Amino acid sequence: MDWCTTNAVGRLNKLSLCLVPSLIVASVLCGCGGGVTVTPPPAQADFTLRASTSAITLTAGGSAQPVTLTATAVNGFSGTITVTLSGLPSGVTASPASGFTMMAGTTTQVSFTAAAGAAAGTGTVQFTGASGALSHTASTAVTVNGIQAADFTLQASVSAITLTAGGSAQPVTLTATAVNGFSGTITVMLSGLPSGVTAAPASGFTMTAGTPMQVSFTAAAGTSSGTATVQFAGASGTLSHTVSTAVTVNGIQAAGIDVVTYHYDVARTGLNPAETSLTPANVTSTTFGLLRTLGVDGLVDGAPLVVSNLTVSGQTHNVVYAVTENDSVYAFDSDSGTQIWKSSVLGTNETTSSDQGCYQITPEIGITSTPVIDRKAGPNGTIFVVGMSLDHAGAYHQRLHALDLTTGSELTGSPTEIKASYPGTGESSSGGNVVFNPGQYAERASLLLLNGTIYLGWTSHCDLAPYTGWLMGYSESTLAQTSVLNLTPNGSEGSIWMSGAGMAADASGNIYFLDANGTFDTTLNASGMPSQGDFGNGFLKISTANGSLAVADYFEPFDTVSESANDEDLGSGGVIVLPDQVDGSGTTWHLVVGAT
Repeated sequence: MDWCTTNAVGRLNKLSLCLVPSLIVASVLCGCGGGVTVTPPPAQADFTLRASTSAITLTAGGSAQPVTLTATAVNGFSGTITVTLSGLPSGVTASPASGFTMMAGTTTQVSFTAAAGAAAGTGTVQFTGASGALSHTASTAVTVNGIQAADFTLQASVSAITLTAGGSAQPVTLTATAVNGFSGTITVMLSGLPSGVTAAPASGFTMTAGTPMQVSFTAAAGTSSGTATVQFAGASGTLSHTVSTAVTVNGIQAAGIDVVTYHYDVARTGLNPAETSLTPANVTSTTFGLLRTLGVDGLVDGAPLVVSNLTVSGQTHNVVYAVTENDSVYAFDSDSGTQIWKSSVLGTNETTSSDQGCYQITPEIGITSTPVIDRKAGPNGTIFVVGMSLDHAGAYHQRLHALDLTTGSELTGSPTEIKASYPGTGESSSGGNVVFNPGQYAERASLLLLNGTIYLGWTSHCDLAPYTGWLMGYSESTLAQTSVLNLTPNGSEGSIWMSGAGMAADASGNIYFLDANGTFDTTLNASGMPSQGDFGNGFLKISTANGSLAVADYFEPFDTVSESANDEDLGSGGVIVLPDQVDGSGTTWHLVVGAT
């Protein structure tokens, strides 16, 4: 209400009243325009309560997890706050327990622990802080992970292995891994072993988590080819886990067969007379075929060779040998594919030859022909190879190398430089001799080891003149040259290549091969031999009697001159010395077959 009155002296007094709930404060001011001032009541003291995290996770039987409570004063609050807890999951305890006190401006850490065996689940724990009539809450979600039982896993290092009957053992490494603190002993049982295959250690061995165990598998000589699944079952108490590995047995080498020369033997039959494992039943798409691919550093033009049961660094291996046009020789374990050694036959500061502008062996020329192996030569057996190279001065080299079967190292006296001359006036002749020029030739025909002598046959690069036909013999024990024969000494061409096949030999020490197109002397001497000693484009029988080389017999097509002129080689294929044949009249035939 508002009003004004006039006193005796005519002054106007104004009285202002302000109504405030529960309180009226009035002030009378002299003079018109005065008023009443109202003072508000003081703000009420209070506090807030806050939790440091909105969620925690506990492991049953595990360590405690903290939640920090903070109380903050509002408007000068200074009272004592009592905190009670509600909603604790079963099996979970708090420290301090419900009902502890704290002051504003301080923090209290509450630790939560889940007892062993506490059930898994999530609950919301509410902190309620009270002081007099004041009360505030904060909450935290508490998740309990129940204890997981101790356990283990079992793994095998490989999913499949291949064994050779009578060959070296192959390992599978088992690894057990502990889960949730597992520390027991695991007993491993094996099942599914193919007949003839044994494991070491045998079924029933024990192992512990974290310690790998190697199990070696071996196939006995004569074991049949096939594939089976071997299962490893690991058990500890009521716990059990399994893992498996496919085991393939290759019975081809069951008797420890060696393939030490092209097509198995010097007759070039390709026959393994000891073969007893292959049958129509086991040569199927599921049990017979590609086992693996092995990486090498160049093209492979020579056929691989195999040596069985070779001891290398105290271990027995079945070894496959391969050569490359990068002048490298490789030895691999034929059962596992593991490289045993690799050697280069390049000399110091040398490279392989270029392809000589010829498409036949490209882009480089190194080791082209199939080597030959003698298990009895040298301390551990020897592999003989011929490599072509180019030195830093631009000179070409052809060398015969003798390498240790177990290490790939050059043996004493190895290598030997290939050099030759032969009486004649044909291409590349000088002073009445034709001279071997290593850059003009490739040693393409497979090496022949016969009665302690290694025989080499030489061909051209794409018929690029000048060249003639060369056959050379070298002692396998010294690598010294023992004999030389030129097949077209007074003509040209007539080289030995046969698409990489090997020269063949009979039991009497005679060598057989097909000679490529080249000069043939149509004028014959009294013995029926070409008058100038030129046998181009012929089927030749070479005598090695008395350590020398000489043509003992030959066959020439009736149109040999025309064939040679048209580059129609008789010598594009290899030869086979057939086993002796007895006809119906009892006559024994000694035959050799060649194909072009």
